[in-house]
Amino acid sequence: MADGSRAGDADDRPTEEVAFYYNKINFEYVPLEGQHGLTLGGDSTFPALPADFFGPGSVPFSGDIPLKGSKIRENAISVERTSGFSFGTPLAPHDIFSKVTAFNLESIAPINVDFSDGSTQQWDVMVSGRRDENSSCWIRVAHNLPGESDGGTILTDGTFFDVVADVMFSHTPASGPRRFRGFAIIDRTQLATSDAKWAHSHSSIAGGAYREFIPGADPADPFAPLQVLFFDGGGLDLPLRVIDVVPEPSAMLVLLSAVTCLVAGFRRCC
Repeated sequence: MADGSRAGDADDRPTEEVAFYYNKINFEYVPLEGQHGLTLGGDSTFPALPADFFGPGSVPFSGDIPLKGSKIRENAISVERTSGFSFGTPLAPHDIFSKVTAFNLESIAPINVDFSDGSTQQWDVMVSGRRDENSSCWIRVAHNLPGESDGGTILTDGTFFDVVADVMFSHTPASGPRRFRGFAIIDRTQLATSDAKWAHSHSSIAGGAYREFIPGADPADPFAPLQVLFFDGGGLDLPLRVIDVVPEPSAMLVLLSAVTCLVAGFRRCC
């Protein structure tokens, strides 16, 4: 971000010069009627699972696996912005880059896997971001005209997730150890919500989350329900809604924390 873009109070500057601060954004995964979750086979990026994938005698598996946020994780999906910026003059769209710091989804219900002997097994499915490779998120935003509500629109062209994840299947038999199967996926999911908005505050987010970037918030109505932003992938759908933002600590808070640490260290040394 250009030097000085964060100086002073954001309210003191013209709308087009208001800086976007760094912040972490937490999303919930909102299952929608008609959305597919994870799709294997057919027109999907991901092929059907071959015979014997789940063990000797298992038949090929294909179809849609409805997903939800993992119940054992705090947030379904979290992104952390790596930089901030200020809109210049004239106003022009800007790309916001974030790294995905949490990606935790699971099947709404176990899938049924058929075997050639006529038996069926139930397998749970988890889709988790790979720890050795970061997924990323790009959001292209446009700002409202000067004099309009402080916020704008999210453009479908240029807004997407690049997901690198592990798909894990688990089955607990009546006796014996739990069984696992899995594979890795890479998928780009593009924003399909054509009227997506963003704003700097919202009534239900962390005390209004004043001055923070909140995708899906209506700049003209901070009390309106947050939008579900639907990302359509080659084989992975992501219907997401912001549930929380974590603001960047102010420079004064960072300085105070640093001084506190120095004082604590001096006392230990003495």
